[in-house]
Amino acid sequence: MKNQKDIKRNKKSPVGSSKKIVKSNKEGSKSFLATWLLSYFLGNFGVDRFYLGKKKTGVLKLITLGGLGFWTLIDFLITGLGTRRDSNGLILEGFAKYRNRIRFFTFIFIIINIAYLAFIGLYIIPQRQMIINDTNRENDIKGISSSIRNFEINLSAFLPVAISTGNEPNVVRFCDTSNCQNAFSEIELQTYKPENVSLQKYSPNLQVPDLDKVYVVNDAECNSTNNGLGGVKVHSVAILSKSEKSFNGSKTSCTTVASEKFININASPFCGAMPTAGMSDTAVKYLQALVDFNKGRERVEKDYVDSGSNGVTVQMITDQLVADKRLIISLQNITFPKDLQNQANNAVIAIQKYDSLILKESANVDAVPQSLFAEITVARTNLFASLENLRTELNLPESTCKYIIP
Repeated sequence: MKNQKDIKRNKKSPVGSSKKIVKSNKEGSKSFLATWLLSYFLGNFGVDRFYLGKKKTGVLKLITLGGLGFWTLIDFLITGLGTRRDSNGLILEGFAKYRNRIRFFTFIFIIINIAYLAFIGLYIIPQRQMIINDTNRENDIKGISSSIRNFEINLSAFLPVAISTGNEPNVVRFCDTSNCQNAFSEIELQTYKPENVSLQKYSPNLQVPDLDKVYVVNDAECNSTNNGLGGVKVHSVAILSKSEKSFNGSKTSCTTVASEKFININASPFCGAMPTAGMSDTAVKYLQALVDFNKGRERVEKDYVDSGSNGVTVQMITDQLVADKRLIISLQNITFPKDLQNQANNAVIAIQKYDSLILKESANVDAVPQSLFAEITVARTNLFASLENLRTELNLPESTCKYIIP
């Protein structure tokens, strides 16, 4: 009776129940060596599982790209260690034959991969980050160079005499005065902090202390290897910074910003003087006014040369009046110390006196009375004397420009 009940229970087992896979010590038809190789080379695509007849997990492994590599690694290891079987639970064919050799190569693979991962983590990733950091620093240096060049070309005839932070975060300004209230050029930095970008005086052995600092050195150029300062060069800027480069330590880099319009400091429009970092705002603005005035004088001299140097022309007088008018406006906009304000006012009066006389001259340039010529000569002498007096009081060197017009 007991056996009959057991038979009845077996007959009542549910139809379509899942097939139970029973592990066997028998070898199947699936190659152990082929499975190991497929697991190594094509494991991310589930080919090894398709080969063993495990289609469902093969599809899942394909979709997930081998479980982002982790599933592939696990399958490879259990294959190499000999614990993997086919879909019927049979041992892979050739396991006994290749077992020791495959286990050895699997062990070597583990060692190599551990070393590779260590190499990636300890060298490649930090090196890549160094490269990214250095690239960002180089982009900032290019931006600083571009901003200085823009300042010199479009805003002032001089180099920046001060560096300041902008109104927005990460913005640095290059200014024509210490309070940065007049003309300035600015750039937004990606890596450096604006407060770490500073103007430095030239010194042959000047070095940037760390990776976070940038030194801007006026009237200097880089050495031939661009890893430090070279010599003094008027109206040129050297930018010193450091880069990570490698694990051997940081490396100093130097970038020269050569002027687009460099000329002799003793020639017009500079006439022997350029701003320096320690110069007062009044002196800097006065120099800028003189440079603008001297550029106007250059146009007058060109008119004189173009006329064949045969006397005064209407065009010469027109250009002179324009230059004088701009100088008057500049002088009136400068806040001079009280003891110099009267001299500045006298300079404006001298210019106006000179202009009134050359206006008379323009009425009949072909027959100017000698007495008017004499008055113009005296007025011009007084004009330049008043300008030179201001230069002297502001501790500026004497003008080196000699004008050729009569």
